[in-house]
Amino acid sequence: MLHWLKHYRRPLLVGDLSAGLVVAMMMIPQATAYALVAGLPPVAGLYASILPPIAYALFGSSMTQSVGPMAIIALMTSTAIAPLAPAGSALAGVLAAQLALISGAALLLCGLLRMGFLANFFSRPVMSGFTVGSALVIAFNQLHPLLGAEPPHLHLPSAVLGVGALLVLVLSRLYLAGLLKRFGLKPAAADVAAKLMPMMVVLAGIALMATTGLGEQGVRTAGAIPGGLPRLNLATSAPHWKALLQPGLLIGFIIFLTSMSSAQSLALKRNEKLVSNHELIGLGAANVASALSGGFPVTGGLSRSAVNYAAGAHTPLSSIVTAALLAAALV
Repeated sequence: MLHWLKHYRRPLLVGDLSAGLVVAMMMIPQATAYALVAGLPPVAGLYASILPPIAYALFGSSMTQSVGPMAIIALMTSTAIAPLAPAGSALAGVLAAQLALISGAALLLCGLLRMGFLANFFSRPVMSGFTVGSALVIAFNQLHPLLGAEPPHLHLPSAVLGVGALLVLVLSRLYLAGLLKRFGLKPAAADVAAKLMPMMVVLAGIALMATTGLGEQGVRTAGAIPGGLPRLNLATSAPHWKALLQPGLLIGFIIFLTSMSSAQSLALKRNEKLVSNHELIGLGAANVASALSGGFPVTGGLSRSAVNYAAGAHTPLSSIVTAALLAAALV
Protein backbone atom coordinates (compact mmCIF):
# COMPACT_ATOMS: atom_id res chain seq x y z
CA MET A 1 0.00 0.00 0.00
CA LEU A 2 2.86 2.38 0.76
CA HIS A 3 4.07 1.99 -2.83
CA TRP A 4 0.85 2.89 -4.65
CA LEU A 5 -0.09 5.57 -2.12
CA LYS A 6 3.31 7.21 -2.51
CA HIS A 7 2.74 7.59 -6.26
CA TYR A 8 -0.97 8.41 -6.08
CA ARG A 9 -2.15 11.33 -8.24
CA ARG A 10 -5.34 13.35 -8.04
CA PRO A 11 -6.52 12.48 -11.61
CA LEU A 12 -6.80 8.83 -10.52
CA LEU A 13 -9.36 9.62 -7.82
CA VAL A 14 -12.46 9.91 -10.04
CA GLY A 15 -11.88 6.48 -11.59
CA ASP A 16 -11.27 4.84 -8.21
CA LEU A 17 -14.39 6.41 -6.68
CA SER A 18 -16.64 5.45 -9.61
CA ALA A 19 -15.28 1.89 -9.71
CA GLY A 20 -15.74 1.55 -5.95
CA LEU A 21 -19.38 2.60 -6.27
CA VAL A 22 -20.11 0.27 -9.20
CA VAL A 23 -18.53 -2.77 -7.51
CA ALA A 24 -20.36 -2.03 -4.25
CA MET A 25 -23.68 -2.11 -6.13
CA MET A 26 -22.66 -5.44 -7.64
CA MET A 27 -21.37 -6.89 -4.37
CA ILE A 28 -24.61 -6.59 -2.37
CA PRO A 29 -26.58 -9.20 -4.35
CA GLN A 30 -23.49 -11.22 -5.25
CA ALA A 31 -22.04 -11.53 -1.76
CA THR A 32 -25.37 -12.42 -0.14
CA ALA A 33 -26.00 -15.07 -2.83
CA TYR A 34 -22.56 -16.62 -2.30
CA ALA A 35 -23.18 -16.75 1.45
CA LEU A 36 -26.32 -18.81 0.76
CA VAL A 37 -24.28 -21.12 -1.50
CA ALA A 38 -21.84 -21.56 1.41
CA GLY A 39 -24.72 -22.54 3.72
CA LEU A 40 -24.46 -19.35 5.77
CA PRO A 41 -26.81 -16.43 6.55
CA PRO A 42 -26.82 -13.79 3.76
CA VAL A 43 -25.15 -11.17 5.98
CA ALA A 44 -21.99 -13.32 6.18
CA GLY A 45 -21.34 -12.46 2.53
CA LEU A 46 -21.36 -8.75 3.36
CA TYR A 47 -19.09 -9.31 6.36
CA ALA A 48 -16.66 -11.10 4.04
CA SER A 49 -16.65 -8.09 1.69
CA ILE A 50 -15.57 -5.33 4.10
CA LEU A 51 -12.29 -6.08 5.91
CA PRO A 52 -10.80 -8.57 3.36
CA PRO A 53 -10.46 -6.08 0.45
CA ILE A 54 -8.91 -3.55 2.84
CA ALA A 55 -6.38 -6.16 4.02
CA TYR A 56 -5.62 -7.08 0.41
CA ALA A 57 -5.11 -3.41 -0.47
CA LEU A 58 -2.42 -3.24 2.22
CA PHE A 59 -0.33 -6.16 0.97
CA GLY A 60 -1.47 -7.32 -2.50
CA SER A 61 0.33 -6.34 -5.71
CA SER A 62 -2.58 -6.17 -8.18
CA MET A 63 -3.95 -2.68 -8.75
CA THR A 64 -7.42 -3.76 -9.91
CA GLN A 65 -8.06 -7.12 -8.23
CA SER A 66 -11.35 -7.18 -6.29
CA VAL A 67 -11.26 -9.58 -3.33
CA GLY A 68 -14.38 -11.03 -1.75
CA PRO A 69 -16.69 -14.06 -1.81
CA MET A 70 -16.63 -16.24 -4.92
CA ALA A 71 -18.88 -19.06 -6.11
CA ILE A 72 -16.27 -21.85 -6.24
CA ILE A 73 -14.86 -21.03 -2.80
CA ALA A 74 -18.39 -20.75 -1.37
CA LEU A 75 -19.21 -24.21 -2.74
CA MET A 76 -16.04 -25.70 -1.24
CA THR A 77 -16.86 -24.04 2.10
CA SER A 78 -20.35 -25.54 2.07
CA THR A 79 -18.98 -28.99 1.20
CA ALA A 80 -16.46 -28.84 4.05
CA ILE A 81 -18.84 -27.71 6.82
CA ALA A 82 -22.06 -29.50 5.74
CA PRO A 83 -21.17 -32.80 7.51
CA LEU A 84 -20.27 -30.92 10.70
CA ALA A 85 -23.05 -28.35 11.18
CA PRO A 86 -26.56 -27.56 9.85
CA ALA A 87 -26.70 -24.90 7.13
CA GLY A 88 -27.34 -21.43 8.52
CA SER A 89 -26.54 -22.40 12.12
CA ALA A 90 -24.24 -20.50 14.46
CA LEU A 91 -21.80 -23.42 14.39
CA ALA A 92 -21.69 -23.30 10.58
CA GLY A 93 -20.63 -19.64 10.82
CA VAL A 94 -17.88 -20.51 13.32
CA LEU A 95 -16.59 -23.34 11.13
CA ALA A 96 -16.65 -21.18 7.98
CA ALA A 97 -14.56 -18.53 9.77
CA GLN A 98 -12.24 -21.30 10.97
CA LEU A 99 -11.77 -22.43 7.36
CA ALA A 100 -10.88 -18.85 6.38
CA LEU A 101 -8.36 -18.72 9.22
CA ILE A 102 -6.71 -22.00 8.15
CA SER A 103 -6.59 -20.91 4.49
CA GLY A 104 -5.30 -17.46 5.39
CA ALA A 105 -2.58 -18.78 7.69
CA ALA A 106 -1.42 -21.25 5.01
CA LEU A 107 -1.29 -18.52 2.36
CA LEU A 108 0.59 -16.16 4.68
CA LEU A 109 3.12 -18.88 5.50
CA CYS A 110 3.65 -19.69 1.81
CA GLY A 111 4.14 -16.00 1.07
CA LEU A 112 6.71 -15.60 3.84
CA LEU A 113 8.52 -18.71 2.57
CA ARG A 114 8.53 -17.14 -0.94
CA MET A 115 6.64 -19.98 -2.61
CA GLY A 116 4.92 -17.76 -5.17
CA PHE A 117 6.96 -19.39 -7.96
CA LEU A 118 4.41 -22.23 -7.86
CA ALA A 119 2.07 -19.99 -9.86
CA ASN A 120 4.27 -20.68 -12.90
CA PHE A 121 3.08 -24.31 -12.93
CA PHE A 122 -0.69 -23.75 -12.85
CA SER A 123 -2.42 -25.62 -15.68
CA ARG A 124 -5.07 -23.61 -17.51
CA PRO A 125 -6.98 -26.71 -18.78
CA VAL A 126 -7.20 -28.09 -15.24
CA MET A 127 -8.38 -24.70 -13.96
CA SER A 128 -11.01 -24.47 -16.71
CA GLY A 129 -12.28 -27.97 -15.96
CA PHE A 130 -12.43 -27.23 -12.25
CA THR A 131 -14.34 -23.98 -12.85
CA VAL A 132 -16.88 -25.54 -15.22
CA GLY A 133 -17.39 -28.53 -12.93
CA SER A 134 -17.98 -26.25 -9.94
CA ALA A 135 -20.46 -24.18 -11.95
CA LEU A 136 -22.46 -27.28 -12.84
CA VAL A 137 -22.54 -28.43 -9.19
CA ILE A 138 -23.66 -24.98 -8.00
CA ALA A 139 -26.35 -24.82 -10.69
CA PHE A 140 -27.70 -28.23 -9.69
CA ASN A 141 -27.70 -27.33 -5.99
CA GLN A 142 -29.63 -24.12 -6.70
CA LEU A 143 -32.53 -25.82 -8.51
CA HIS A 144 -34.49 -26.08 -5.27
CA PRO A 145 -34.45 -22.34 -4.41
CA LEU A 146 -34.84 -21.44 -8.11
CA LEU A 147 -38.03 -23.48 -8.56
CA GLY A 148 -39.35 -23.09 -5.01
CA ALA A 149 -39.48 -26.88 -4.54
CA GLU A 150 -37.55 -30.04 -5.27
CA PRO A 151 -37.55 -31.09 -8.96
CA PRO A 152 -39.66 -32.40 -10.67
CA HIS A 153 -42.15 -30.50 -8.48
CA LEU A 154 -42.20 -26.73 -8.58
CA HIS A 155 -43.87 -23.74 -6.98
CA LEU A 156 -45.17 -21.90 -10.03
CA PRO A 157 -44.79 -18.23 -8.87
CA SER A 158 -41.26 -18.95 -7.57
CA ALA A 159 -40.32 -20.81 -10.75
CA VAL A 160 -41.61 -18.04 -13.03
CA LEU A 161 -39.77 -15.38 -11.01
CA GLY A 162 -36.54 -17.41 -10.78
CA VAL A 163 -36.38 -18.67 -14.36
CA GLY A 164 -37.44 -15.25 -15.68
CA ALA A 165 -34.62 -13.55 -13.77
CA LEU A 166 -32.16 -16.17 -15.02
CA LEU A 167 -33.29 -15.65 -18.62
CA VAL A 168 -32.86 -11.87 -18.33
CA LEU A 169 -29.35 -12.34 -16.95
CA VAL A 170 -28.33 -14.73 -19.73
CA LEU A 171 -29.74 -12.52 -22.50
CA SER A 172 -28.19 -9.37 -21.03
CA ARG A 173 -24.81 -11.09 -20.79
CA LEU A 174 -24.99 -12.12 -24.45
CA TYR A 175 -26.57 -9.08 -26.12
CA LEU A 176 -26.98 -6.04 -23.83
CA ALA A 177 -23.49 -4.55 -24.23
CA GLY A 178 -23.70 -4.73 -28.04
CA LEU A 179 -27.19 -3.24 -28.01
CA LEU A 180 -26.10 -0.32 -25.84
CA LYS A 181 -23.12 0.35 -28.12
CA ARG A 182 -25.45 0.52 -31.12
CA PHE A 183 -27.43 3.20 -29.31
CA GLY A 184 -24.27 5.28 -28.98
CA LEU A 185 -23.02 4.37 -25.50
CA LYS A 186 -19.24 4.20 -25.16
CA PRO A 187 -17.86 0.62 -25.13
CA ALA A 188 -16.50 0.82 -21.56
CA ALA A 189 -19.77 2.25 -20.21
CA ALA A 190 -21.80 -0.35 -22.13
CA ASP A 191 -19.73 -3.19 -20.67
CA VAL A 192 -20.15 -1.87 -17.12
CA ALA A 193 -23.91 -1.41 -17.62
CA ALA A 194 -24.23 -4.99 -18.88
CA LYS A 195 -22.29 -6.34 -15.90
CA LEU A 196 -24.56 -4.40 -13.53
CA MET A 197 -27.66 -6.25 -14.72
CA PRO A 198 -27.58 -8.61 -11.70
CA MET A 199 -28.12 -5.56 -9.48
CA MET A 200 -30.94 -4.35 -11.73
CA VAL A 201 -32.60 -7.76 -11.58
CA VAL A 202 -32.37 -7.75 -7.78
CA LEU A 203 -33.93 -4.27 -7.61
CA ALA A 204 -36.73 -5.40 -9.93
CA GLY A 205 -37.31 -8.44 -7.71
CA ILE A 206 -37.49 -6.21 -4.63
CA ALA A 207 -40.03 -3.99 -6.37
CA LEU A 208 -42.16 -6.99 -7.37
CA MET A 209 -42.13 -8.44 -3.86
CA ALA A 210 -43.03 -5.06 -2.35
CA THR A 211 -45.86 -4.17 -4.73
CA THR A 212 -47.47 -7.54 -5.48
CA GLY A 213 -48.81 -10.43 -3.46
CA LEU A 214 -46.00 -12.84 -4.36
CA GLY A 215 -45.04 -13.24 -0.70
CA GLU A 216 -48.59 -14.27 0.17
CA GLN A 217 -48.46 -16.82 -2.66
CA GLY A 218 -45.49 -18.58 -1.06
CA VAL A 219 -42.48 -16.94 -2.71
CA ARG A 220 -39.74 -16.99 -0.06
CA THR A 221 -37.45 -14.06 0.72
CA ALA A 222 -33.94 -14.01 2.11
CA GLY A 223 -35.28 -12.61 5.39
CA ALA A 224 -34.09 -9.74 7.54
CA ILE A 225 -30.42 -8.74 7.26
CA PRO A 226 -29.08 -7.69 10.69
CA GLY A 227 -27.79 -4.13 10.69
CA GLY A 228 -24.49 -2.94 12.10
CA LEU A 229 -20.84 -3.65 11.40
CA PRO A 230 -19.36 -7.10 12.02
CA ARG A 231 -17.87 -7.63 15.45
CA LEU A 232 -14.41 -9.00 16.11
CA ASN A 233 -14.82 -12.78 15.99
CA LEU A 234 -12.33 -15.04 17.76
CA ALA A 235 -14.63 -18.05 18.15
CA THR A 236 -13.34 -21.43 17.00
CA SER A 237 -14.51 -24.98 17.54
CA ALA A 238 -11.66 -27.07 18.97
CA PRO A 239 -13.17 -30.49 18.10
CA HIS A 240 -13.31 -29.60 14.39
CA TRP A 241 -9.76 -28.40 13.72
CA LYS A 242 -8.61 -31.79 12.43
CA ALA A 243 -11.64 -32.22 10.15
CA LEU A 244 -11.19 -28.73 8.68
CA LEU A 245 -7.41 -28.80 8.19
CA GLN A 246 -7.32 -30.67 4.88
CA PRO A 247 -10.23 -28.78 3.21
CA GLY A 248 -8.83 -25.52 4.59
CA LEU A 249 -5.46 -26.14 2.93
CA LEU A 250 -7.14 -27.16 -0.33
CA ILE A 251 -9.31 -24.04 -0.28
CA GLY A 252 -6.17 -21.96 0.29
CA PHE A 253 -4.59 -23.49 -2.82
CA ILE A 254 -7.69 -22.83 -4.94
CA ILE A 255 -7.84 -19.26 -3.60
CA PHE A 256 -4.32 -18.62 -4.84
CA LEU A 257 -4.97 -20.35 -8.15
CA THR A 258 -8.18 -18.48 -8.99
CA SER A 259 -6.89 -15.15 -7.74
CA MET A 260 -3.65 -15.36 -9.71
CA SER A 261 -5.58 -16.28 -12.85
CA SER A 262 -7.77 -13.20 -12.42
CA ALA A 263 -4.94 -10.84 -11.45
CA GLN A 264 -2.65 -11.96 -14.27
CA SER A 265 -5.28 -11.43 -16.95
CA LEU A 266 -5.87 -7.86 -15.75
CA ALA A 267 -2.17 -7.11 -15.23
CA LEU A 268 -1.47 -8.05 -18.86
CA LYS A 269 -3.99 -5.47 -20.04
CA ARG A 270 -2.19 -2.69 -18.15
CA ASN A 271 1.39 -3.95 -18.52
CA GLU A 272 1.67 -4.26 -14.75
CA LYS A 273 3.89 -6.70 -12.93
CA LEU A 274 2.46 -9.00 -10.27
CA VAL A 275 4.57 -10.16 -7.35
CA SER A 276 3.29 -13.63 -6.56
CA ASN A 277 4.72 -13.66 -3.03
CA HIS A 278 2.92 -10.40 -2.26
CA GLU A 279 -0.25 -11.94 -3.69
CA LEU A 280 0.09 -14.85 -1.25
CA ILE A 281 0.53 -12.47 1.67
CA GLY A 282 -2.32 -10.20 0.53
CA LEU A 283 -4.74 -13.10 0.08
CA GLY A 284 -3.64 -14.60 3.38
CA ALA A 285 -4.24 -11.33 5.21
CA ALA A 286 -7.64 -10.99 3.50
CA ASN A 287 -8.75 -14.42 4.70
CA VAL A 288 -7.52 -13.85 8.24
CA ALA A 289 -9.47 -10.56 8.22
CA SER A 290 -12.54 -12.41 6.98
CA ALA A 291 -12.19 -14.99 9.76
CA LEU A 292 -11.96 -12.24 12.39
CA SER A 293 -15.06 -10.44 11.10
CA GLY A 294 -17.52 -13.32 10.82
CA GLY A 295 -16.95 -14.07 7.14
CA PHE A 296 -15.76 -17.11 5.21
CA PRO A 297 -12.92 -17.82 2.72
CA VAL A 298 -12.51 -15.15 0.02
CA THR A 299 -10.51 -14.74 -3.17
CA GLY A 300 -10.10 -12.51 -6.18
CA GLY A 301 -13.11 -12.88 -8.48
CA LEU A 302 -12.59 -12.62 -12.24
CA SER A 303 -16.01 -11.14 -13.08
CA ARG A 304 -15.94 -8.69 -10.17
CA SER A 305 -12.32 -7.68 -10.90
CA ALA A 306 -13.22 -7.19 -14.58
CA VAL A 307 -16.05 -4.86 -13.56
CA ASN A 308 -13.67 -2.98 -11.26
CA TYR A 309 -11.21 -2.59 -14.13
CA ALA A 310 -13.86 -1.58 -16.69
CA ALA A 311 -15.41 0.95 -14.29
CA GLY A 312 -12.14 2.88 -14.17
CA ALA A 313 -10.21 1.54 -11.16
CA HIS A 314 -6.56 2.58 -11.10
CA THR A 315 -5.46 1.49 -7.62
CA PRO A 316 -6.69 -0.58 -4.64
CA LEU A 317 -8.33 2.60 -3.33
CA SER A 318 -11.38 1.51 -5.36
CA SER A 319 -11.67 -1.64 -3.20
CA ILE A 320 -11.39 0.46 -0.05
CA VAL A 321 -14.23 2.67 -1.35
CA THR A 322 -16.31 -0.46 -2.03
CA ALA A 323 -15.69 -1.73 1.51
CA ALA A 324 -16.66 1.64 3.01
CA LEU A 325 -19.92 1.76 1.01
CA LEU A 326 -20.83 -1.81 2.05
CA ALA A 327 -20.13 -0.91 5.68
CA ALA A 328 -22.38 2.15 5.30
CA ALA A 329 -25.11 -0.06 3.79
CA LEU A 330 -24.93 -2.39 6.79
CA VAL A 331 -25.10 0.52 9.24
